[in-house]
Amino acid sequence: MFCPFCGTPLPPEARFCPVCGRLVLLPGSEWVQGQEGQTEKAQAEPDRTEQAATVLAEEHTDTDPLGERFIAPPPPWVVGPEQPGADRGGDGGLAVPRRALLIGAAGLALLGGTAALASLRAFTGAFSAQPAPTRSAVKPGVATRQPPVVSSTAASTPTAGAPSPTATSSGVMSQSGAVGSLVARYTGHRGYVYCAAWSPDNRLAATGGQDGSVQIWEALTARPVLIWNSGNPQQEIYALAWSPNGNYLAFGGQDYQVYIGDVRSGAVIFSYSGHSQPIYALAWSPDSQRVASGSGDKTVQVWNASDGGAVVTYTAHQDTVRGLSWSRVAQLLASCSEDSTVRVWRPSDGTTLTVCSGHEGGVLNLDWAPDGQRLASGGRDATVRLWRAATGSQELVYRGHQSRVWSVAWSPGGDRLASSGKDGTVQIWQASGGQQLFVYRGHSDTVWAALWSRDGQLILSCGNDGTAQIWRATPA
Repeated sequence: MFCPFCGTPLPPEARFCPVCGRLVLLPGSEWVQGQEGQTEKAQAEPDRTEQAATVLAEEHTDTDPLGERFIAPPPPWVVGPEQPGADRGGDGGLAVPRRALLIGAAGLALLGGTAALASLRAFTGAFSAQPAPTRSAVKPGVATRQPPVVSSTAASTPTAGAPSPTATSSGVMSQSGAVGSLVARYTGHRGYVYCAAWSPDNRLAATGGQDGSVQIWEALTARPVLIWNSGNPQQEIYALAWSPNGNYLAFGGQDYQVYIGDVRSGAVIFSYSGHSQPIYALAWSPDSQRVASGSGDKTVQVWNASDGGAVVTYTAHQDTVRGLSWSRVAQLLASCSEDSTVRVWRPSDGTTLTVCSGHEGGVLNLDWAPDGQRLASGGRDATVRLWRAATGSQELVYRGHQSRVWSVAWSPGGDRLASSGKDGTVQIWQASGGQQLFVYRGHSDTVWAALWSRDGQLILSCGNDGTAQIWRATPA
């Protein structure tokens, strides 16, 4: 048993960490039997091993063995038995089960104290002006349930004399204004950090990874604000996406589910069960009403965020769907797959409009340009390719990486791109001619994601070294 905040070994009966002084268990909770004998390296469930290995083997077998030192299952927060029934909000917003509110809001007050809850509300108060998604009837065949194993907990307020979160699991690293200077480093995860997202106002960042947790933290101080922990070190999180209105976070991974968390209350309020394989990609519609999810089952499913009601299932891809991007301008979805294609299609009826072909191997990520006219995609062939969305014609091939490219993102101005991959670098380059402008080498292993802040000044990146880092993309 370890403290989830500072890593100090603890006796089984511990309720508080003697080093950092924080509450490590809900009063009355007990450890899951058999946790002591778990191995440190997370593995897939036996009945899912064969297909998961087919999809993920290449990514996880050629990583640096040193990275496995980070792999340690976090102690789970175990909650009481699931409460029957649910309370439904009367304001037209998302339905919030009673148990989710108890885990979320009460859990924040208990574990994080009133200061942590007030901090979260202060950060998310600006989002409350946006209407929540409206509810509609659940379509047959789509399971909607409150996940019994997912709990939420806020980072606790340090007691007098105890180390602050920035001293134990995170840190503000540099005040330099040079390109590439590190602003903050977050190390709250145990294991690889696979995915990341900015909040719409860029005050917060969210990360998910190998330890089965989704963690929200302050972007400029790396102070943890909210943690959703599955309590299962084998439940890896591969994808997450913040809703444009800032109120909700969608996340999913190894257990085939997509969860919707309410950032304002801390409650996990909904799960979508339409897929039959792990979730690798998520995207919100510009109005925050719908979610698109891509999976190892070769489909993209578009569904209502309020109740999981199916809108359309896109089945044109012939292999695992790796990336999704929803254009704010064109109101179209773009998806990419291990079948080596990028496809542009209408999310209302699944009609394919454009197919972009040219990658020599699977396409792992993509992003719409801000003007809605072009797409960028990164692949296993170590290239980033720019496409005309209307025609599928290829405009440019960037070859700066030494291995597969896991992430590509347009700057808010549309004049630069940031790409990252297995070579451990994040590269910034010009969209017009492919000229390399800067190479960031702050990570020591594969970089899974690199995302621009809204003003184009900062980049959030995460990787196999167990860290998420925020650094300057332009001089201060």
